[in-house]
This record gives sequence, C-alpha cells and structure tokens, in this order.
Amino acid sequence: LFIHQKKLAYENFLNLKKENKKENKSKIIGFAESIGSLKNSKINISMADSKVELAKREVEWIETMFKDNELDSVVSFPPYICKRNKKPEVLAFYKNLSEALKNTLNKKGRLVINTPDSDLKIPYFKETKKLTYQIGDLKSFIYIFEKN
Repeated sequence: LFIHQKKLAYENFLNLKKENKKENKSKIIGFAESIGSLKNSKINISMADSKVELAKREVEWIETMFKDNELDSVVSFPPYICKRNKKPEVLAFYKNLSEALKNTLNKKGRLVINTPDSDLKIPYFKETKKLTYQIGDLKSFIYIFEKN
C-alpha cells in the first residue's frame, strides 16, 4: 500500500509538472547536515528533473552564504523530537534556523516547515497557514510562516 501511495503521489507530481510547464528563473539550493539526507535529495531531484545545488552545511551557514533579504522562500523538513532527536537539540536547531533567516529571508519571504510537531513555534516568525496530512500512523503538518 505504501509503495502504491508513493507511486501515485509521484505520478500526480509529474502530471502537475507537465500542466504547469513554464520557465522558472529561481535558483534552488539545498543543504543538509547529513550525507544520507543529501543522497535522498539527489534521488528526488533527479526524479523531478530539476536543477538544484546541494551542499553539506549546517544551518548556521545560511548567514554566510546569502546577503540580507536575498532569500524568497525556505522549505525544510527539519529534525523533530523523537527517540533519536532529543528536545534540546531540536529546539536549538529551530533557534539557529530562525536566527539565520531573520535577516536573509526577505520581508515578504516564507518559511515552510514539514514536521509531525503539532504545535510548532518559530522565533521571529508568525504562522500564516497550517496543513495536516497523514501517512500510515504518522500525522504531520506543513506550516507556512512569515516574518513578524
């Protein structure tokens, strides 16, 4: 069932991509702290036929890589609290992310977070939308934030 759902989701993605075929002038850069995440991203990018620069970087590098107000959007599936990721580490990640984005994300920019955390708060940002979805037993949320 899960494989079928993934296949169906991918087919829907391809159809959506064909229907909305237009030139995209955006520059997409992806980074992750783990090699495993980068490998998975590389696979997804190749299936989506997209051009994305990938780098192994910690979130603190955002401020050194981008100028003030340079970023339009940031999309992330960050660590969440579970057996492997302890609460202090996850909270530190969000603090570092918000510190890095408070200047580099432009005034109308968006921060999109995909997480199973049902009550996510990000310093310097206000929630503008929250979507819910479920895969198997895992209920997750997509949050859209804007700068305060």
